[in-house]
Amino acid sequence: MPGTQAASSRTTNSSQRRMKGNAMVNAGGGSWKNPKVPLDAPAPGVVKTPYFDYNYVDINIDAGAPGFLPGHQHVYAVGYELAWDEGFMLGGTYEFGRRLLLGDNNFDSHTGAIYGAMPIHDIFYGFLIGGLSDGAQAGPNLPNASGQEWFFNPGIGTAIPLGNLTLSATASYLYSDFHSSAIPDTETGTFVAELEALYDITDSLFVRSTVGYSAITENDFAAGTFDPSWWTTTTDIGIRLANGVEAYAGYSHDFAHAIFDLHTIRFGALFEY
Repeated sequence: MPGTQAASSRTTNSSQRRMKGNAMVNAGGGSWKNPKVPLDAPAPGVVKTPYFDYNYVDINIDAGAPGFLPGHQHVYAVGYELAWDEGFMLGGTYEFGRRLLLGDNNFDSHTGAIYGAMPIHDIFYGFLIGGLSDGAQAGPNLPNASGQEWFFNPGIGTAIPLGNLTLSATASYLYSDFHSSAIPDTETGTFVAELEALYDITDSLFVRSTVGYSAITENDFAAGTFDPSWWTTTTDIGIRLANGVEAYAGYSHDFAHAIFDLHTIRFGALFEY
């Protein structure tokens, strides 16, 4: 299903956010590197990071979208990544989503993905995300919901520090191929762009805000209503501790949909060593 309810969109967005957190322009030399390494400190080799994220998603249905069900969704994700001091990064993630909809209709999904990033030129880095999502439905109104979705997400990004403020941007193309026993192969291409600002209030406390735009540029849907484009805004507040633990809590809003408006409360934690 196109839109931010799709596991492919959630997983690639989360992975991009993880990679932006490891992208930093070296103000002294202009090279891309791991920001967890101070610019004047010796390279530690590899930063290893297990992490956990949870999202509670409230699903509202816009007027004029008959046949679609409101409800809510619980999304749990775990992952592990390696970030080299030269700027190379490799990670993997697993997500479980449980969507509870009106009329005792449920949808569970399991999604796995791997992602990587590397410097490509001066202040820019390239990244690639790929994965598979498998979903199964239960309920009288979801006869065509079960199926599998392959997805790939290549893109480019940059991050620039300005004192306590870090500005970053990404642009990418999300390709997905969905198949089920009731629906033939459905291919979707989505352009995704995001701007982010992160401000360090103190050495340990930070706030982060993003705005993103997604637009389906190509599809082969035989019929039906779908979300051709939408906007996303997020605001997080987080804390970094000296022992390598970091935690955040925030709110995200997806709007300007043809069908769905989503409100998400999210939090997560990670450990760097």
